[in-house]
This record gives sequence, structure tokens and C-alpha cells, in this order.
Amino acid sequence: MKSFNLLTENWIPVQQQGQFETISLKRLLCRDEDWQICMSRDDMELAALQLIVCIVQVMFMPDDEDCLMDAYKKPMSEADYDKGILPFMEWFDVLHPEYPFMQTASVKPDIKNKKVENGSSIQKLFVGLPEESSKSGSSNAFFNSSDEIECVCLGESVIALFQQATNGFSLGGQFYSVGLKGSMPITTLIQERNLRKCVWCNVLNKEFIKRTSSLLDGDKNNQPTWVVSPSFDSKSPEYAHTIGLLRGLFWQPARVKLDVDDTFKVKGFFKEQGMSYVKDFWHHPHTPIDIIRLKNNKESPFLSAKQDLPLWGQMLSFFYTQSPEKEGISRALVVSHYAQTIGRKKPINLVVGGYVKGKSTESLAGRKHEMYSISSGWENQIAEMSLLVSYGLDAQKALDDAVYSFGKELKEIRIVRNKEKPSKLITNLKNQAKKLYFNNSEELFHSIMRELDVNDISKYNDNFVQLAIGTFDTIFLPYEHDPKLLKAIVTGRRGLIKKLVKIR
Repeated sequence: MKSFNLLTENWIPVQQQGQFETISLKRLLCRDEDWQICMSRDDMELAALQLIVCIVQVMFMPDDEDCLMDAYKKPMSEADYDKGILPFMEWFDVLHPEYPFMQTASVKPDIKNKKVENGSSIQKLFVGLPEESSKSGSSNAFFNSSDEIECVCLGESVIALFQQATNGFSLGGQFYSVGLKGSMPITTLIQERNLRKCVWCNVLNKEFIKRTSSLLDGDKNNQPTWVVSPSFDSKSPEYAHTIGLLRGLFWQPARVKLDVDDTFKVKGFFKEQGMSYVKDFWHHPHTPIDIIRLKNNKESPFLSAKQDLPLWGQMLSFFYTQSPEKEGISRALVVSHYAQTIGRKKPINLVVGGYVKGKSTESLAGRKHEMYSISSGWENQIAEMSLLVSYGLDAQKALDDAVYSFGKELKEIRIVRNKEKPSKLITNLKNQAKKLYFNNSEELFHSIMRELDVNDISKYNDNFVQLAIGTFDTIFLPYEHDPKLLKAIVTGRRGLIKKLVKIR
């Protein structure tokens, strides 16, 4: 009988000093080696880290902070590892005949069954890569040709399977469900250079979970969805408060089955139509939540990346919990835990990743992935960081207003450059200016963070002021030779300078 168990096999892609290898979870946790995850895409690297963290969280959860610190400082004994994985061996076998990891064993190709799709290409499982048959232009966001991926190894396919279910969107629009966090939520995890220590930075201890959430309360269903299926009946939904930690961390909302050949290569997967139904809120520990949306029973309260806003624009939500009277954002539990345990009085490196929703609910417009570092004392610097973020956003708003001022001067002009109507020209210029400003702001923000002096935040305002002026000049340079537009450009730039002076 074929078997590929995530608890014993080599499936974690790593590198150290240019040496590439695939190692087992046992080797990672039980040896003092300086590995880093290494994959071809940054979002998949984050997914691999999250998958490892989730496995360690449910199998080796420390009782308290002291136990956590011991695990962080020194490798686990092989005897303790073998003992810890023993109760979970059946559930983490990717090829198990009855309970394949995050799959439904009964889903098989069947020409007569119209609900089962025969052989979706494997690249469909990787968020951002379409099926080979896809003709959609937007679906071709992150790859070069429609037949780029023919097969992948089992380990990589499992990471993609986990990512799709946990942080992606549905596998087929309205006929398929999304995960417990809704469609395309942001993930925030602590980053360290040493992978073993990095994993433990993101594992919550039992005492903290009981104190800050209800994830361990009561008699919950802790069997994974591939053992006890979610409810696919809208009249009898599964309630979030009954979902245990293991079941929630590895929630699989869809019926899927990997198509694996005799050489352990995955060439595709099968899927079956059906919506799984969960009612209420399950507090996933790796994603910030919007308290106001949660209290008002709005759509999923988990934060998502925004197409027209860089990740630094949402930065306060990643690092801090703000009062409901303000924005009502609560940072992920994993960040709060780090601040109170391993990260106490230490700097923080936070990796943030997420996909950007397109125009429709389940379309993809892009992906974002950044790492933000703040020196020690960051827990008490919310006011300073808030001011820094506001400088960047206020400068962009001033840029918007400047384009609007330019537009007001064009009211008398019916036809401008290339016979373009003023309203259309203004809309295009506003979009161009915003995109260019935010694209260049990422590098600027990281450079500020590397030399950040929280005692004099105001000096960084000039960086954003110069970026706004440079963006305006770049956008309007092609129009300066047109006499009809020159006066409007001068008016807009003058308005921009006035706005930026007020910000200063």
C-alpha cells in the first residue's frame, strides 16, 4: 500500500548557504540546523511555514511559556517526537486509502457523475495559476504559458492544497466553498532566520489560548474534515463554536482528491461540486480581525489585502489591537502571543502575505507579500507607527486632490490631448498617479523602517512629500507641451504643494 506521511517523509523544501534539500519534520524539530524554507514563490514559502506551524501547534502544543521557551531554545528529542506524532499518524498520510490528508477519498473520476470534474490540471491548485483550459486573461496573472506545470512532487502539492483551502478562494466559483476565514484572508507570522526557532515563535502555548480565546473550550469536534466531513446541507450547518483547534487549522471546505501516479508525482486533482456550511466565527490565530465587522455580523471579519492600498497602509492592524472606538482592529493571536512570550523586549520581524480580490467575489487581481521589522519596544509604539502611516496616506490624498484641481481647470475645455474628454483624462491620471505612488512607496517604507527613529517620526514626512511631488511631475510630464493643459498642470502642482505644506 502506497503511503506518504507528512510526519515521517521528507517534504519540507529548505536551503542553508546555497545548499538545497528536502527534509522531514522530525529532522527539522530534532536537530540544531540552520535551515530556511526555499520555494519558487514567496506566497508558497509562507504557506509552507504556516502548514508546519499548524502541525506543530496541534501535536506539540506547550503547556505554558516555560515549556515554550524550552522548545524554542533546544531541539526536541527523537523519542518525544515519535511519542507526539503517534496519535495523528493516520490523519496525516496524503495517500491514506480512507483518510487522505485534506482530501475526500470517495472523490474519483467518473464520466457518468456530472458533479465530479475529471482531472483538473495541477496548476489550478496553485493560487494564481489557472487551469490549462482557462481562456481568462485575468487568470493568467502569475505564469507564462497555459501548459507550464505538468506535475509536481507530493510535498509541494500538499502545500498548495493547504494554501488553497486556508488562504485562497473557491475552486470553482459559486458551486464551491471557501475556508473558515472567507475568501483570500491575510496571514501574519513571525519570521526568524532559523526555521526551527521560527516555527516555535508562531506556536501558541495552551495557557495563552485558554486565556485569550475559546479555541480549547468545551467538548469540540477535533477530528479533521477528511475524517468527519463538514456539513454540505444549508439547513444543518456546522457551528463554529463546535470546531476544535485541529479541525479548524486544517479546515478543508471542498471535496478534492489528488491524482497521484506510481512515481509519487501529482499531475492533477479531482473535485466534486458542493457548498459546505459553517455558521458564526472561528477565531483563526494567524489573521487579524475587524472587531466592528464581527460585532455587526457583517461578512467575514478577517482582513484581506486591498488592490488600491499597499500592505503598509494596513500595518497597524498587523502589529496592534486598537480600541473599538477607533478602527476596531485586532491583531492576530500569534502576534499577541509573541509579544508576551518569546518576543518580549525583542525586535519583531513579521511576514505578511495575502491575495488581492478582483472585481468579482472569487476573482484574483494579484498577490502581496512583505516583511516588516520593528526594533525592540515596538509593542508600545502604536502612536508613532500610526503617525508614520498617516504621513504616507495623507501625501497620497494630497496627490489625489492635485489631480482634481487640475481637472477643475479643464471644465472649459471640451477636447484635450488625443481628443480625450476631460473627465476620462482625469480618471486615468488619478489612477496612474495612485498606482505609481503606492508602487514606489513600498521600497521607501522599507528604507524608513530600516533606520526608524521613533523619537523623531516627523522627519520621515519629507520622504513622502518628495515622493508625492515626484509622482505628480512624472505623471504630468507628457502633457506639459500642450498649451491648453499647462495652466491646469501649474494650478494642480501649486495645490499639491499647499496641501503638502499643511501636512508638514
